[in-house]
Amino acid sequence: MKKNIDPNNLPKSKLDYHYYTLGRILFFLAENGLSKIDFNPSNAMEVMDYREGNEEDVLKAFSGVLRFMIKEGVIRADNIQEYEGGYFFNGVQLTSKGLVLVQTNASTIDTALTGSISANTASAPALSTDTSYYGKWGEFAGSLIASATKSFGGG
Repeated sequence: MKKNIDPNNLPKSKLDYHYYTLGRILFFLAENGLSKIDFNPSNAMEVMDYREGNEEDVLKAFSGVLRFMIKEGVIRADNIQEYEGGYFFNGVQLTSKGLVLVQTNASTIDTALTGSISANTASAPALSTDTSYYGKWGEFAGSLIASATKSFGGG
């Protein structure tokens, strides 16, 4: 169910929306620890309390971000099944790289954020009307992923 979202804090671009999606997924996974999670269209819509476009657009963005996270080694999935109009990502779990990402203290890199994703999971629901909160965390995570890739010669 869509929550009341502050219209002053909406993503400004498609990349901002994808950062928001990345932040929402990371918080969701951090909250569930190392449990394997199945993502399908139904629970993807639950994770995404702010949605841009129709359901198909939201699912496409969600799937795209999950695929990015898998490709970058932040998460793994036991199996990905695609069918017309949807998908199942079975057994999604943070990797060791993902654990480092959710435990990194953001304030050492970004003064607009404090603590780590895992440290902020308890307070996140109260802030969920502010899409910029998750967007900032997603941008932070994206920057860390890009930095790691560049430092290891992958990009």
